[in-house]
Amino acid sequence: MQGSVILTPRGTAPISGRFEIVGNMLHVSYEGQARAVRIDGADVDFLAQALLRDLWLG
Repeated sequence: MQGSVILTPRGTAPISGRFEIVGNMLHVSYEGQARAVRIDGADVDFLAQALLRDLWLG
């Protein structure tokens, strides 16, 4: 499964990105950044924290 995603950082313009799910892996890419995690509770939390760091903290 793959598709588009719109990330909306606080105070800036929306960022377009892509996601892809292959097996039990979730891949997200946007503005030259790429993240990949295994789909389970702890790793999805890690992805959310990484996205917040990238988008909100610069």
